[in-house]
Amino acid sequence: RTKAAKAPAGPPLDRIPGALVGKTLRRVEADGSVRECVVTERGFEYGGEVYTSISAAAKAASGRKAANGWEYWR
Repeated sequence: RTKAAKAPAGPPLDRIPGALVGKTLRRVEADGSVRECVVTERGFEYGGEVYTSISAAAKAASGRKAANGWEYWR
């Protein structure tokens, strides 16, 4: 059995299209709680803090290392 190919990770911060700025990324946890991360011109805002990478924001949200922030927030 082969694994399906994953979609490529999202763009680095300096390549985020302006169309994403202002967008809210949401993650629904298993318990039904919702976490939100806002894409800003300065980075990814979560919990009142701005992170320079989406993976750092995912790590802050999850409390554990997120290997791929785009995967976490999709």
